[in-house]
Amino acid sequence: MLQNVPEKQMRKVRSLLAIAWLLLIVSLIYDPISPLLTHPDTHWSLLRLDPRLFDPKECHEVMTVQGQCFIERPYAIATRLFWGVIIGAVICIVFLFGHESWRRMCPLSFFSQLPRLWGIQRQKQTTNPRTGKVRSEAVKIDPNSWLGRHHIAFQFGFLFVGLCLRMLFLDSHRLLLAAFLSATILASIIVGYLFAGKTWCQYVCPMGPVELFYTGPRALWGSPAHEKTTSKITQSMCRAIDETGKEKSACVACKSACFDIDAERSYWDSLKDSQRKFFHYGYVGLVLAFYLYYIFYAGDLDYFFSGAWTHDGEQVQRILTPGFYGFNRAIPIPRLIAVPLTFSVFTLGSYGILCRLEKAYKAYCLRQDREFSVEKVRHHLFSFSTFVTFNFLFSVGTHSTLELFPKWLEWGIQALVPILSATWFYRTWNRSLSTYHKESVASSLRRQLSKLDFNFSEFLENRSLEDLKAEEVYVLAKVLPGFSQGSKVRVYQGILREMLEKKMTGSQESLELLTQVRLSLGIGEEMHFKVLSELGEKYPELLYGDRPLIQMSSLSLSSPSK
Repeated sequence: MLQNVPEKQMRKVRSLLAIAWLLLIVSLIYDPISPLLTHPDTHWSLLRLDPRLFDPKECHEVMTVQGQCFIERPYAIATRLFWGVIIGAVICIVFLFGHESWRRMCPLSFFSQLPRLWGIQRQKQTTNPRTGKVRSEAVKIDPNSWLGRHHIAFQFGFLFVGLCLRMLFLDSHRLLLAAFLSATILASIIVGYLFAGKTWCQYVCPMGPVELFYTGPRALWGSPAHEKTTSKITQSMCRAIDETGKEKSACVACKSACFDIDAERSYWDSLKDSQRKFFHYGYVGLVLAFYLYYIFYAGDLDYFFSGAWTHDGEQVQRILTPGFYGFNRAIPIPRLIAVPLTFSVFTLGSYGILCRLEKAYKAYCLRQDREFSVEKVRHHLFSFSTFVTFNFLFSVGTHSTLELFPKWLEWGIQALVPILSATWFYRTWNRSLSTYHKESVASSLRRQLSKLDFNFSEFLENRSLEDLKAEEVYVLAKVLPGFSQGSKVRVYQGILREMLEKKMTGSQESLELLTQVRLSLGIGEEMHFKVLSELGEKYPELLYGDRPLIQMSSLSLSSPSK
């Protein structure tokens, strides 16, 4: 949604949020003011504590933890603000407005880019094998390295450990949380120094795959990168500002099928990945375990719904006390073991259950003689699990924050969540890889047609090319009179070049669509190879990369010539 906002403005937004992050850390270390907001005598404050929580004789009527009265004290609100509001707001932004909205604002992304802005990134010497010229360039993660191949598993492990640390130490201990947030900033800067591009976001940050989880192929109000756009700078891709003040791409190709350039393409490309599958199905259990553990630990809902876990002054001291409580008795498993045990059981359990559900859904689709594909089945299960998790998160997980506000506002938000998520689910369910490829090629065809000196409005009843759907663009290219052979060749050459630039020629489906366009334009195989030869001479880097030319050539030869 924010992809068209100028980079100059977004830099200001990122700077302000980075300053706010630093102020939050400072408030975790020293804050003499906000405890006044939680004092029971501050009657106008939404955060005012119930006076009965200060009286050992009456507090049991309000809240107990493992059968014992929980005594409250006025507290600084930074931890509650961070865990109860900021984290939930980030997920909400990602789900509603797309990853590109958050990534263009994210303070950690800002910190990770500082070495590039300061010109101090680590460099290496490379030699062009064709020209022999030596030049310096920033180091990128090798796709074949351990991190390149296993970054989703690494990020999931980072998230798992982070949630365990949060549950054991960081929920309410302000100094430890300040140290953790400071260490995270330092880590992002170090990664930004060591590696080029958005390596921190793509390979390290645990929020990376979480953003993919909640975005799906497209957020509710997210901006598509593959259709109806003339800009080469899409979504949240890296940007720079040149000497004239003009915005330009700063992409260094740190990752293939980059999530920041085209989220939907990244979604479909990684759909069959086993690590992605484990993260998506396991994350559902991780979220359930995180919120349910408060109930397993305290014995009822009061401790969680009150938000007392964000300012429990004895959280660290209790790591060796019983970690479970049920049927009016404590279970002698220390919290240090109970927390990771709960997360592990729920993560593996949800993965196993959803894998079985995926298998059963595959069998059902085959029995019903429906159009079957692995991508379609998994996409449906991914969408379903995101829908369920988002509703659970914002109906249960945000209760401790929403109950601070008037009931009408709380009920309004609780009613809005299923409406928004159901709308996203309805739009997402019918998306498919073939639809994405068809829209991508149609978008490229639309752009090439618009470059021709031709009055299309005469044939479109005063509609523009941008108003046409994908199917209508294909029909237009096939039946529109007045095209010379040269115009058709220029259109086809432009489409072919765009597909090579986007590295879409490795997909059999997209190549078949390209063949359909070629035949619709009346381009024979001889002319097809001539176009390829011209592109090879003018843009050799497009034809000798990771997606070999022979795939396109063999497909062309197998297609009937026109």
